[in-house]
Amino acid sequence: MDKAMLPTPSTVRRVSAPGSPAGRVPIVGAELRQAIRSLAGSDSTLTALSLTERGVGDGDLRALAEVLAHNRSLVTLDLRCNRIGASGAQVLAGALAQNVCLKELSLGDNQIGVGGTQALVEALAQNRCLISLDLWRNQIGDSGAQVLGGALMRNKYLVRLNLCKNQIGTIGTQALAGALAQNRCLAELDLSYNQIDSSGAQALAGALRWNGCLTSLNLGGNQIGTSGMQGLAGALALNRGLTRLCLWNNQIDAIGAQAMAWALARNRCLNWLSLKENQIGDGGAQALANGLAQNSCLKELNLGDNEIGDSGAQALATVVARRHSLSKLVLWHNEIAAGGAQKLAEALMQNRCLAELNLSDNQIDDSGAQALAKALEDNGCLTRLDLSGNRISAGGAQISIDSLLRCNRLAARPEYFAAWRSLRG
Repeated sequence: MDKAMLPTPSTVRRVSAPGSPAGRVPIVGAELRQAIRSLAGSDSTLTALSLTERGVGDGDLRALAEVLAHNRSLVTLDLRCNRIGASGAQVLAGALAQNVCLKELSLGDNQIGVGGTQALVEALAQNRCLISLDLWRNQIGDSGAQVLGGALMRNKYLVRLNLCKNQIGTIGTQALAGALAQNRCLAELDLSYNQIDSSGAQALAGALRWNGCLTSLNLGGNQIGTSGMQGLAGALALNRGLTRLCLWNNQIDAIGAQAMAWALARNRCLNWLSLKENQIGDGGAQALANGLAQNSCLKELNLGDNEIGDSGAQALATVVARRHSLSKLVLWHNEIAAGGAQKLAEALMQNRCLAELNLSDNQIDDSGAQALAKALEDNGCLTRLDLSGNRISAGGAQISIDSLLRCNRLAARPEYFAAWRSLRG
């Protein structure tokens, strides 16, 4: 299913109640009845309906489901943050089994559980239209993930699936991985904030060796650790489909970063990678720099909050100096001081690709800030430099900003250079 089929803002007509934000219908009598009437008409033109945070319960869904079953206009239905349980999901599933129009369904932050998931899966077996399903925070667990895994083996239409915050562990992840090894349709999968450990990561790695369809995988906020990272690295070296990978906050250390570096030296597809909130340190940063030296695909790299100091920054600076393909580098909340900033400044004098550099919340002083500002006089590419939360005095910040304004190439916004909390003078 082509993702171009997803509705865009220009094609969506949203129903709104007087005095409420666009696209939201308060769940209070007349407004809900009006929305249902709009959907029930044979000439309905309503394409998007948002009922988020409206206290929608299982009983409220019955009338809505009845018209949804036969509606031919609604493309997007958002029911996030309500009180929908298993019985409500079952009612909605009955409508989905007959509906031939709805493409996006959001049920995030409800309580559908395993029973509701089972009902939705049975509906998907008959539905040929739905391409996006959001089930984040729904108490699905391993049993629900197993049910979804069985469905994904057969489904040929779903493109995007969000299972964030669902207490999915090893067993559920293995079931989903088994499905991914056979599925040739799903492009985006969000498994962030679950209970996935190294075994679950190894299972997903096995699937990625064979799956060439998945383009985005979010595993942030799990516990894959070093061995899990090593397994994924082996898969990334072979994978030719994944372009976006989130591995933030996963207990990855320098050894895990070395495995990723090995994969980056061989991967020719990944262009967005987040390793923020791990513990790769200077050793991990140096390893990644070595891997990036052989990679020409990665465009954005987030290494924020990773205990990286001046030596790690210096290693990454060598990559920047080589005019690497990176367009965005995030190094916020590390331990980079003047020495690291100066090396990055030297690299920027040669670089013509990097557009964004985030060095906020480090230990950079006036000399480091001024070195960076001076470097940008010869750099015509960087459009955003964030130095907020450092040890830059008011005077040092002003000198640097004045320098940037003279070269007239960077939008020298003071908040990017020295936020009020970073001023020491």
